[in-house]
This record gives sequence, structure tokens and C-alpha cells, in this order.
Amino acid sequence: MTSPQLDLQRLLRAAHQYIIFVFGMRLVLLESCDSPTLYLDQRFCGIWS
Repeated sequence: MTSPQLDLQRLLRAAHQYIIFVFGMRLVLLESCDSPTLYLDQRFCGIWS
């Protein structure tokens, strides 16, 4: 039997790890903004420029 509060904490922890992962990926893509090869790179560069 799991309490809703425990599920919420687990969800928040997963969301926190996901945000850190996405932020790290964007920092990596930022370093290669001068040579955009993928559409994803161009999209991230447009967001973070």
C-alpha cells in the first residue's frame, strides 16, 4: 500500500533527474551551435542563444 505523498515524492525526484539531464544535453548542444548538423541542434540553439 503506497501513500499518494510517497508517489508524489517519487514523481518529483524523477522529474528533477529529467530536468538535470535535459539541461546537461542542452549545454552540450550549445557548444556545437556553430556547426548545426541536426534540426534538434538548431532548435536548441535558437532557444538558448
